[in-house]
Amino acid sequence: MPENPLVLVRPNLPRDATAVAELIVAACQQAYAFFAWNETVVSIGEWLAEDPLRWSETWVAEANGSVVAFMALENNFIDQLFVAPPWQGKAIGARLMALAKLRYPHGLTLHCAQQNWPAIAFYRRQGFIVVGYHRNHEHGIGITDLRWSNR
Repeated sequence: MPENPLVLVRPNLPRDATAVAELIVAACQQAYAFFAWNETVVSIGEWLAEDPLRWSETWVAEANGSVVAFMALENNFIDQLFVAPPWQGKAIGARLMALAKLRYPHGLTLHCAQQNWPAIAFYRRQGFIVVGYHRNHEHGIGITDLRWSNR
């Protein structure tokens, strides 16, 4: 990959479905290895397709013609944010976060696995603060609740 690739942030399109599923699998295998996350591209693709209107808006970042990041918002809640592992640390997540802040300037919330320290550090660098904790009963893991406010 080039040192400074042209990265385009655009709305997610139906044609992106497979690429989005692939990047979610790659990112989750890395981020959630601590609880043996083992979904497949097929199962993630089915999950994405089962309710295409579950989010109020979805966005992708595209570099060199490939989808390298995905963000899903449910109003001011960042429900999903994934960057393909080879593209992490290249400010692509920060670009998506800036877009979310622009769209919801009065504040954003999100949840993150407590053991996903790199993601929590990223969110804190983006100005989010920890506001609570809860347990995800489906996976049996702790979740950190974070909030960003423009005030």
